[in-house]
Amino acid sequence: MTDFLLMVGGALFAMVISGIINYKKTIWQGLTEEEILKFQDIVPNTLSYDLIEFAKAIETKLKDKNL
Repeated sequence: MTDFLLMVGGALFAMVISGIINYKKTIWQGLTEEEILKFQDIVPNTLSYDLIEFAKAIETKLKDKNL
């Protein structure tokens, strides 16, 4: 049984090293100010808020929830 476990463990290690199994962590990609400002025409401006600050606050909350 030990030989089998060593063989399976060795095979998994080899797959990880060769890239067959990739445990790459996703890097957070936020919006640029330019991308945020594209929403200016479709977001109603009935509240007094800065669109960029509002979008960054939402991004921060999403980032916290997805880490």
